[in-house]
Amino acid sequence: MFTEDTFKRHAQEVLALADQLAKARRLFKTEGGHLTQAGRSIVIEGERQGLTTGEIADLLEVSPAVVRYHLRQQQRDRQPHLPFEALHAA
Repeated sequence: MFTEDTFKRHAQEVLALADQLAKARRLFKTEGGHLTQAGRSIVIEGERQGLTTGEIADLLEVSPAVVRYHLRQQQRDRQPHLPFEALHAA
């Protein structure tokens, strides 16, 4: 059975963990809510590890649309860029 002291101790532990999580999230997002390079890396690594878009979004406290956007950007950046002339000649 929980005593008042046990409850207070657990509450303090939960608050400390929440504070640590908030600090970690600041590494991934700017004050304006945009993902930092570290946040974009979390998106890519999360996908590689098999997390769903929703799970990654929950972790970073962003919408799933933001996660999808960064995944598309990563895929676009990985595609080879051909000069316009090569595309026009094809």
